[in-house]
Amino acid sequence: MKINTGSERRAMKRTIPVVVLAIAITTNIALAVMSPPTETTDQPYHYPEINTYPTPALRIEYVYAATVTESPKQFVNQELSDAPDITKQPEPTETVIQSEDNPVNSEALCQVDTKAPCSERELDMLAKTVWGEARGCSPDEQRLVVWTVFQRVDDGEWGDTIEDVITNPGQFTGYDEQNPIDPDIYTLCSEEAKKWRQGEPAPLFAPYATIRPYLYFDGDGTSNWFRKDYQR
Repeated sequence: MKINTGSERRAMKRTIPVVVLAIAITTNIALAVMSPPTETTDQPYHYPEINTYPTPALRIEYVYAATVTESPKQFVNQELSDAPDITKQPEPTETVIQSEDNPVNSEALCQVDTKAPCSERELDMLAKTVWGEARGCSPDEQRLVVWTVFQRVDDGEWGDTIEDVITNPGQFTGYDEQNPIDPDIYTLCSEEAKKWRQGEPAPLFAPYATIRPYLYFDGDGTSNWFRKDYQR
């Protein structure tokens, strides 16, 4: 029986790990050769679509549709059709500044009262004036009488109020405190007074009034004729 010496035993200990490593490498190579080749695919892989953006007005979709060689993310912002876009800033409000070079079209603006409402007494006086000056005339002619009073108030030469203008001596001779108040004429005066307070221009009705302002009128027993200037 052969007895290994100490040097032989040490040589064997160094040899065993090398042999084991060689066997492992050989086995892996054999398995790799025997295994079928891994199939490659050109089909893109898709990640599930995720909708997690919390804002209700805007949905951000994360779409992952890329191949291995492409970027895996593409962001698409899609505005919901049934919700406002809260990311948009409101349009600035245009401020209209009136000047000689930039006149403001008053008819295009929202109409507001620019004068104090007529009192009951003033409406009564208007109705009595129209009854004395234009009873039996058409409603348009009656409106022109009312607006003659309004335009004289605006002018200021005959007084600053409706009462001052109507009672100015020698002017509206048809006015009398004892004149009756016709309901239809009173309603007409009230409607025209509202238009005047809102800043509407005096109406024109041909052939009775064709130019404004009309501050004077005279009649022929049937109709009244309105003019800007006084005529004897």
